[in-house]
Amino acid sequence: MQIFKWSASIAIAVVLLVLSSTAYADTYEIFDLGGDNGQHIQGIDASGAVVLLDIFDGYYSVYNGVAGSPSTTDPGLTYDNGTPCSPVLSAGMSVLGRASCNNGHEVFGGYYLDVSKGLYTGPDPADFLQSGSVDALVLNSAGDFAWSDGAFEENYLAIDLSSQAPEPDSILLLSTGLLAAVGMRRRLFS
Repeated sequence: MQIFKWSASIAIAVVLLVLSSTAYADTYEIFDLGGDNGQHIQGIDASGAVVLLDIFDGYYSVYNGVAGSPSTTDPGLTYDNGTPCSPVLSAGMSVLGRASCNNGHEVFGGYYLDVSKGLYTGPDPADFLQSGSVDALVLNSAGDFAWSDGAFEENYLAIDLSSQAPEPDSILLLSTGLLAAVGMRRRLFS
């Protein structure tokens, strides 16, 4: 009977592990890439590397917010810039400036109830990310994006830190912890 109870408990934990749904969260790390006077965003690749063209110094490759040395030639990255689109909007929202979609990700400049002007991410419901304007925008398939904010005259890079929340692992950990607690309680009363 004891083996049956343990086997049933393990079977339930495995079923919960397999059938649980994945949870997502919107989290970004934002890097200031410097002024956009004379610097123009050329593109972003699938790994989040951004190329800026400075009209005075040439091309810069930026990896995780750190710019490399200038070069007179394009570094030759394969750009994954997304495509212009009409994003899904929440009630009271309107697009202002640019919008880009890529692999289920949406980023756009917009207004909410004609008050909050800035950068939003989606899809619906859209999340407000930063105030300002969106003059240039590139979005890769992983959800990383770079944009120029004309209101603040700055270029930015946002790395998508969103990851799958460990729901299956949490359920398994909770299940094994409960089984251990039951086992210890039975030992104490035996």
